[in-house]
Amino acid sequence: MSDKSLFKEIDIAIDKQIEEARSSNFFQSTADQLRAFSETEQRIINQFFSAVTLIIPILLLAGVFIFRTIQKNELTTRLELKDSIISFKEGNVQLKTQEGGIISDAKIYEKPDFVQMLSNSLTRFDIESNQVSVDGFSRSNLGGSISRIETNLMINKFTNKALVGLLNELHRRFKVIITEVELERTKDTKFVSGKFTFEFYTKAD
Repeated sequence: MSDKSLFKEIDIAIDKQIEEARSSNFFQSTADQLRAFSETEQRIINQFFSAVTLIIPILLLAGVFIFRTIQKNELTTRLELKDSIISFKEGNVQLKTQEGGIISDAKIYEKPDFVQMLSNSLTRFDIESNQVSVDGFSRSNLGGSISRIETNLMINKFTNKALVGLLNELHRRFKVIITEVELERTKDTKFVSGKFTFEFYTKAD
């Protein structure tokens, strides 16, 4: 309904109430009583009723305006809340997508967990257990279910093929970030020995 239609209905309702009041016994009785007053008193009383008649529509319009404003504010609040929920859901989906690239799904809580998973991962690269050792292990909680693990990996007489396989497996399985490398080749340049320092992130259940 438009504002013009609404105001028109209010005017019609007010006029109807006035007509009904004028035709009522109470109005006729009141009119007879008013005739008993002096002209000045009647003028004051008429001015009072005229003011009341003027104020009532204004109050009605003010009430309608306030009601419509409240309704509009509630609608705006609901739309803002809806937008916030949608934005949160989209951000959560995006965060999960990004997590897949940097957070490992490996459940590692202590050093033996990492050593066992690493050993299982390296069996297909023809790497002997005495060629790899984990030196140092630090796990810190970053809040929620995310943890950061820092460790050193010592390698001994790795072929180039084994070294490439190790690095690929570390990235695939644990999504490691290498922070320091100390490598040297044997005199015949066939093998590589040294140390990797790296960190990676895990998400516990």
